[in-house]
Amino acid sequence: MLTLIEQLRAGHVNRWQIVQTARPQTLAEHSFHVSAIAGELALLSGWEGMEDPDRRLKLIVWGLYHDLIEVKTGDLASPFKECLRQAGGAGIIQDAEKIADEEYFDLHMQMKGTEVEAMVKIADLIEAAYFLQDNGLGTHAKEVLQGIYRSIRELANSTVEDFPNIKLYFATQVVCERILRERVFL
Repeated sequence: MLTLIEQLRAGHVNRWQIVQTARPQTLAEHSFHVSAIAGELALLSGWEGMEDPDRRLKLIVWGLYHDLIEVKTGDLASPFKECLRQAGGAGIIQDAEKIADEEYFDLHMQMKGTEVEAMVKIADLIEAAYFLQDNGLGTHAKEVLQGIYRSIRELANSTVEDFPNIKLYFATQVVCERILRERVFL
């Protein structure tokens, strides 16, 4: 696992390398916000895990840790990750994360396909939109923000089939209406 000193570096690792912003955002700030938003999504969706302290803790911890590997890898830009996938290197990011920290990688793999992963992924996107709405500068930031809105809708739509026992689509709509000034859902 990452050492304590490595984890504390999350307060120094910046996000948004290819998007102009009015101020930097650290990985630590982002992770805290994601964890808070994921908790709200879980509550609003009626997720039964909120009644189980261990499952609730797993959600909050994954929200805090979901990007922590970036203290070693940096925040790879999403367009670059997509280029890697198109070049047939989809597994290269996972392979690198496993080399960087096997315990983090194992935790990441445990989350794959779970409700916890879905809630944290949606929270991650909502947090990105929240930050860019207030801090994005220029045309490129606006384009990225529109892409994030599309991704939120697509991911929320996919949860209807993937997790029919929770109302994650509804919860996503409510959270977006509460904290984002744009209408993400038409």
